[in-house]
Amino acid sequence: MSNHVVKQGEHLPRIAEQYGFLSHTILWDHPDNAALKQKRQVPELLLPGDEVVIPDKVRKTLSAATGMEHRFVLQTDHLELRLRLRDLGQEPVAGAALHTRQKRPAARSSAMPSIGQSS
Repeated sequence: MSNHVVKQGEHLPRIAEQYGFLSHTILWDHPDNAALKQKRQVPELLLPGDEVVIPDKVRKTLSAATGMEHRFVLQTDHLELRLRLRDLGQEPVAGAALHTRQKRPAARSSAMPSIGQSS
């Protein structure tokens, strides 16, 4: 296990991804992060200096019959961003143009041959 000290702008889903976890709930629900979970309540709202315990990753293995086709479904987190644009008088801004850019991580291939199928 190791600790990650949160820097400005970081949130748990990004930290989990940085350490190779497919879901931030693995970190959020880990018993060693219970105090952080109670203190912050929301995994996307961490503050600089917060410490997140990063558990050792556990490799999962499954047994399956050879010569048959098997389907495995990978579940990952979905992160959503909602914005409300308001003017200086706090009135909603309608029809304003908004341009966003997202730095996308390198694509990971999810295509794997079935057990018993040659690649």
